[in-house]
Amino acid sequence: MVVLAKEINSEKLTLTSCPQEDAQFRWLTSKNMSCSIEVGQKCKVANLTVHVEEKVGVPAEEQNLCLGSRELLAMENMSSLSTKNIELVRTKNDPRNTNLASFHKYVEMKTLDIGQFTYVQKIGEGAGASVFKYMWNSSGLGGSTDVAVKKVSKQAITTIRGKETNERMCHMDPDRYLRKTEDPLAEIGILQYLAAQKDVSDYLLRVLSILEDTNHVWIVTELADGGDLFDLASEGNPGDDDIFRFLWQLLQALAYLHQHYIGHRDVSLENLALKNGTVKLMDFGAAVRSHSASGQLLRYFRRGGKPFYSAPECYVPHTAAVAILAPENAIPDSIALVPVNNRLVEVRLPIGVVPGRPCAAEVWGYSVPSADIFSAGVCLFMLLFRTSAFYVATLEDANFSVLHYKQKAGLKNLLKGWNIPFPSKNTLQLLCVMLASDPSQRPSAVECLRSPLFENFGPISIC
Repeated sequence: MVVLAKEINSEKLTLTSCPQEDAQFRWLTSKNMSCSIEVGQKCKVANLTVHVEEKVGVPAEEQNLCLGSRELLAMENMSSLSTKNIELVRTKNDPRNTNLASFHKYVEMKTLDIGQFTYVQKIGEGAGASVFKYMWNSSGLGGSTDVAVKKVSKQAITTIRGKETNERMCHMDPDRYLRKTEDPLAEIGILQYLAAQKDVSDYLLRVLSILEDTNHVWIVTELADGGDLFDLASEGNPGDDDIFRFLWQLLQALAYLHQHYIGHRDVSLENLALKNGTVKLMDFGAAVRSHSASGQLLRYFRRGGKPFYSAPECYVPHTAAVAILAPENAIPDSIALVPVNNRLVEVRLPIGVVPGRPCAAEVWGYSVPSADIFSAGVCLFMLLFRTSAFYVATLEDANFSVLHYKQKAGLKNLLKGWNIPFPSKNTLQLLCVMLASDPSQRPSAVECLRSPLFENFGPISIC
């Protein structure tokens, strides 16, 4: 699909290469001027795209620069062009083609000075890493402080560097493209990206440093030593005020991540640590970029996280297309959630779709922000009722099937069957929309925060 970008006034930008002359960029369809850039003869087309992005706002990876019907190649020199009148068109990439290494560029490691650290105890282990409590004597912190250190083997990091980065390919042919869902480099990159933000949410676990020794990379973070929400819920049901305060903090964290085009993919009570009674969302090993640079919502295929929390659309078939019965409200070339072998799968309907008739549809993966909201809804359910609503969000699970087909009535039926009193009207409403089977029906994190349940918890920090 070709999408024309918004036209702006012509401006000049000088590139340091001599001799210099103007390159004129016009929109392919309208022929109107986009911008004029002063360039040198030795300037390459790849350099041009960077400066066009600065002036016009079209991301470099979405630009097509053409002379007539010929698309210019990135390594071509301006001196090889017969004219400097270039046509610009913006192309929208296939949202299913994702880059799992997109956050790797933020990774920066320093050499470990082991003398600054005093071992205290081991905290936990999982996903190929061990977590320890240390006392860190750092001049940058103004003295000694307790920190958490997640140690990741360098072998795991070396292995991930050479793997396929298109997640759709990894999903469709897992035997050929061996790649674990957990990516320590992505986690490090995201943590360091977040640390560089001046307005980072208080409800995201903060990294203090990334260090390396001979065998390990040390991810040094603030210490959240109050346990996690799973332990808290297991030991005794917290009161409603605490539950909704925790949920409010989680939603603030998710709103911030989603605003910065980060999808978590592993939201769970186990990944909600407590520091001085405040939630800290942690563990970004399965996190991915949720949107392209221009804001296009990306589609993913592999399920991250734990089955208890995963949204139904995350159980994606390992096939490019599926045979379905078109929904009664089917719209050509639209995205629909349909049952496929007892799973709910998002597909793109064909151009010639006829409502109620069989057809073949493309498997379209899932978007991460709405899946994060579903997982947050599961967290709320477990905190409120000290049980999970279902084991796995597929139609083979009897409890999930009730929720899918009967929605709010189904939720009430489950609670009634377990002799659990109904929560308040507002609580029931928020649970139902967060746990909606169809991701298009779920609210965003910011929309969840507008629930009357949170009116006494302070302003929404994300617009």
